Amino acid sequence: MVQSQLDDAVSERDDAFARARELLQQADSRRSDKADVMMKAEIDRLRTELYVFVPKVRFNILSP
Repeated sequence: MVQSQLDDAVSERDDAFARARELLQQADSRRSDKADVMMKAEIDRLRTELYVFVPKVRFNILSP
């Protein structure tokens, strides 16, 4: 009886550790996804700035 309780406790512990690892992996994945979204937004913002800036530079270079 004591052995079966011990086995149950060990099994529950192992399940809890496995679940904790899964949750940590999900959290890391979400953080990575959020960082990717933020980086893409920054790239888009920089592209917009370059698009606005570069034609002005070209115009200034070409005009006397």
